Amino acid sequence: QIAGVVHQHIDAPADLYIDNLGVTPSRQRCGIARRLIALMLEAGHQHGAKTAWVAVESDNAAAHGLYDNTGAKALPITMFSYS
Repeated sequence: QIAGVVHQHIDAPADLYIDNLGVTPSRQRCGIARRLIALMLEAGHQHGAKTAWVAVESDNAAAHGLYDNTGAKALPITMFSYS
């Protein structure tokens, strides 16, 4: 599964937020996640997104590897959260 949201901005190009990427364990490492990312990036582009981003937990090595291997670049950020 994968979900995404194209954010339309008044003062900047649209961007795509990728969320909830997951592949059932028995089907992992078969290229499904890579294909889902490619399809989501294409859908985002079709809706005007110039860039895409995804948040990943710092200790999720598998996700870091996947996004790195599909062309994403890790950026240092600070995240704020409300309870």
